[in-house]
Amino acid sequence: MNIPVSQFSDGTPIFWETPLSRSRAHELVDYKAFQFGRRKSGVYNTSRAIAQIVVGPRCGLSVDEVKSELQANGYEGADVVRSECEIR
Repeated sequence: MNIPVSQFSDGTPIFWETPLSRSRAHELVDYKAFQFGRRKSGVYNTSRAIAQIVVGPRCGLSVDEVKSELQANGYEGADVVRSECEIR
């Protein structure tokens, strides 16, 4: 029997599925794969799925390079900032 276990905010039911497995340090870890992005009316929109990226002190990319990569991959409106953390 296919009984919903939850639902999305638009009322679309979510049905139980057998978890996927991956290996990690000699053990199996079960996980559930979800589509990435904002879901609205049954459609996933990934263009605004990332709100902010903090570029760490060891990152070899500049803020502008990260912004360019996001734009090249279809992401819009993400705030990209350099970390102000003084501890390394």
